[in-house]
Amino acid sequence: MGPDFILFSKISSNQSNNVFLKGLFTIGTSSVLSTAVSLLLNQFQICHSYNWWVSLLVFAVIFFALNFLYNMKTNNRSYSEMLFGTIGGKAFVLMIVVFLYAILDKKGLFAFAMHFIAHYILFTVFEIRYLLLIIKKRETQKT
Repeated sequence: MGPDFILFSKISSNQSNNVFLKGLFTIGTSSVLSTAVSLLLNQFQICHSYNWWVSLLVFAVIFFALNFLYNMKTNNRSYSEMLFGTIGGKAFVLMIVVFLYAILDKKGLFAFAMHFIAHYILFTVFEIRYLLLIIKKRETQKT
């Protein structure tokens, strides 16, 4: 048991830090998988988009910000309200992004939308997985 083990055990004992790091890992995993899907979609002429990275960047920034919100110390009622608020806020921001892209590049909107939908699905799946982890952590802290 060297100094590395002691350092690792101190980090893992701090549950709040651990959950936040798992959130960052979730964002990283979502980003890597979204990049792979976009590279695959770009192989098809109808789905080829040079701006797929914009969608990826938007989702990564949004979910990074939500990662901070989800880790806030609140009671269960305000936490539920925050979850519903972030769902609505996220949907509103994403609609604005698609609307702005439609104004800027009408010709490439379909291809961008294909990448956008794929990124949305991947990031949402990993967000749900992360939220389940947080809810489970909150339930164990209540007891």
